[in-house]
Amino acid sequence: MSSNRVRYVGGDTKKVAMKPDPNTNGIGAFNKGDLLFQYDSGFVSDARLVNGCVYPATVILNSATEAECQKAFARCFAGVADEKYGLQSGEFTFNLNKMQPLSVSVCTAGKFEFDCPSQTFLPNALVGIYAVAGGTGIPDAQKVDAVADAGNTSEMIGVVAQQEAPIESGVAMTRVVVDIMVPRPYATAPAAGTYSGTSGQ
Repeated sequence: MSSNRVRYVGGDTKKVAMKPDPNTNGIGAFNKGDLLFQYDSGFVSDARLVNGCVYPATVILNSATEAECQKAFARCFAGVADEKYGLQSGEFTFNLNKMQPLSVSVCTAGKFEFDCPSQTFLPNALVGIYAVAGGTGIPDAQKVDAVADAGNTSEMIGVVAQQEAPIESGVAMTRVVVDIMVPRPYATAPAAGTYSGTSGQ
């Protein structure tokens, strides 16, 4: 069963209401703290998904490389789930259809602490979704990593927030605070790889 390992740290979260998958096949279920993307059928075709709905990162189609996985997710990045939706693995309930909300709250900005592979970070370093090299895909919707191609903003979902001493001293860490940055304002036309500024400003 998935659990929320993400910690809110600070900043304006700019919450918006987004549409979850109304189907009950389980693919659209996510936990609070999951990194979400909004499916756009005009960008990529995936018969499993409903256009305009948000899904956890683990659902996105695999790409051939880590960089391509990060880029595909970043382009449709919607934000951090502010609430749980649907049944997680091992959970059971009755009358699920009657209990499903028509919208869910998603944080489109703010500073959040995520798990990451052990590494050193510098303040303002670009951060993307964690993806496994070789096209295995995105195994964890609550884990981030440095972008595969240094300096490539089209792979990023945020930047490392200036925080505690380990960043400054170059100590390897397995948790990192990220200032998330959705690539476009909600409900506007996508502009791949463009960002208007950091959250909380």
